[in-house]
Amino acid sequence: MQKILSSGAVGNSPEQLSKRPLMMGVLKYLQGDFKGAFKHLQFTKEVETDREGWNLGIRMLNIYLTLSTEKVDLADQRINAMRKHIERTSKMRNLRKRDIIIFRILSHLSRSGFDFKETWEERKKDFALLRSKTPDCFWVPRSHELIIFDQWFEAKMNNKPYSPVFPKPQTSSEIPVDISLMENA
Repeated sequence: MQKILSSGAVGNSPEQLSKRPLMMGVLKYLQGDFKGAFKHLQFTKEVETDREGWNLGIRMLNIYLTLSTEKVDLADQRINAMRKHIERTSKMRNLRKRDIIIFRILSHLSRSGFDFKETWEERKKDFALLRSKTPDCFWVPRSHELIIFDQWFEAKMNNKPYSPVFPKPQTSSEIPVDISLMENA
């Protein structure tokens, strides 16, 4: 990854280049180098204006980092900032239901004093949705969610390292279709 970061702009769009520090931050986070992850997040300014939701990915990683370093006051502030960001940008772009569910879980986590077990129990339906095959709720590999939230949360709750299990890709025949959406077409 370090080699890719230093390879320059050859063959890459500005959007692709701007995502590199975020990806390196995620890598550092997964390696347990929280200081290094924070450092890389300082270079994500271009991504913050991205309309595909990469700003949410930055915010989520910042929340993971603050919780991993037990800075709960800062995590609480970042969850509140995420709420404001969602309120501000939801009119400009379509948010996936998954992003709203993740925010709902993080809000509950904050209100519970960062009690992961209580939040897991209280938000079981939300976690079930995140793990379902519902089109707007399942994890999308090429999205801003570089760390699978529900798996990260469960690992954190059980004091285990995050070790993702990647879901089997869905075929178009497996993706459920909401017929009510077709009625308005």
